[in-house]
Amino acid sequence: MKIGGRIDDVLQFASRTKWHDVPAATRAHVKSLMLDSFTVLPAGYPAVGCHEIIDLLAQWPAQRGASVLFNSLKLSPPTAAMANATLAEAWDFDDTHDAAIVHCLSPVLYAALAAGEWSERPVEGPEFLASVAVGLEVLARLGMACTSPLTWTRTATLGGLGGALAAARIFNGDPEVMLNAAGIAYMQSAGNSQTIADSATAKKMQVGFAARAAVLGTLLASRGLTGPKDILQGKYGYYELYERGNHHLDSSLAGLGDRWEVDNISVKPFPCARETHAAIFAAVEASQGRKLRLGDIERVVVSGPGILRGISGKGTASAGAAAVVSAHLSIPYTVAVVLLEGDLTLLDFTEASVLRPERQKLAALIEVKEDTGLPYNDLAPADITIAMRQGQLRGSCPKLAKGVESALDASVIERKRRSCIAMSEHERTLEYLSRAADLLSRAEAEPDFVKAIVERLTP
Repeated sequence: MKIGGRIDDVLQFASRTKWHDVPAATRAHVKSLMLDSFTVLPAGYPAVGCHEIIDLLAQWPAQRGASVLFNSLKLSPPTAAMANATLAEAWDFDDTHDAAIVHCLSPVLYAALAAGEWSERPVEGPEFLASVAVGLEVLARLGMACTSPLTWTRTATLGGLGGALAAARIFNGDPEVMLNAAGIAYMQSAGNSQTIADSATAKKMQVGFAARAAVLGTLLASRGLTGPKDILQGKYGYYELYERGNHHLDSSLAGLGDRWEVDNISVKPFPCARETHAAIFAAVEASQGRKLRLGDIERVVVSGPGILRGISGKGTASAGAAAVVSAHLSIPYTVAVVLLEGDLTLLDFTEASVLRPERQKLAALIEVKEDTGLPYNDLAPADITIAMRQGQLRGSCPKLAKGVESALDASVIERKRRSCIAMSEHERTLEYLSRAADLLSRAEAEPDFVKAIVERLTP
């Protein structure tokens, strides 16, 4: 089937790429990203709103369905994918592709897992890994092509397309089914940045909706339903409809299959919006890890690209769940915690922690300014100036560690693992994650990877 435009190139890449076609360093990074996603998922259960989400979904169990990880629940495959993706994104601690402004793993990995479990056919390790890899690659590159400021949330609008390619490849493998699955997922694409502006607790579900759309599209396409085909560049394709024609798709797809954007998907060191990270590192440099006294600080100014102010320039909401959601997105709050505590962990994002008077008072003294000389959508550099009663402290973060580099710092990975295990309500989280890590290390030899990973991550 030939549609015309770049969708043909995407489909050819997604259907034909084998695991051995993926460079060795990229293969290792895909595995590290999968383990990172499995690590943050169990910590999502106690996150604001997640008990309510899971309790509601549990009222629609399926006798033969797909698994919710770190749980005994079996739900319909689209709903299981939604639950897992929502949990993995609950703390904003999951991966990110900075240039695309997309969380990649949650909509792709959990759509692929649900589809594979429902198919009830063995999925060999190399096939599962390759399917996830191509879904991640397509999602990252489609996000990179966007040139307009965020209005739609690209994880939500594009996540279903990347997830559908991975899920349909695992479930059926037929290129026509893959295209129809992606088309039907595109029909369900939604997710806007008003959730960020309003600190909505449902924000974390947008990635879940994308994963659900991917699996539902896959199951419907496998039954012969057709979806729209020219979903990228058509008259009502993604880039015309959602991005108002503002894109450089040709250049973002250049080298597809030869150069891997998966290598630029990053493991996040802090459980908050990526737009806060450069400011956090600048604050760490300025304070040199020391705890500062509130009474000694007169004013703090953070400057950087416009997106830092646009997405994360505000303080927190004043009460309730919105205070927690807004804290994940707030440079004033996250920087205040670093300056007062010398660190920032998951435990700093409970309602009681966010609303501590000392933190709120310092956050009110922190101003985020746009440096108009920098590209708006860049996430670094960031500079901080702390006016003290006696003198000034300054710090900067010229760039963020990203991609493969971000996953190589063993101390950061271990700190993150401990933080997630401490937050998890599942008493066997450490055991489950250790089993998953062991399986991933030898996944190429696993004759039924989906069954094996589900067995290791569920009771």
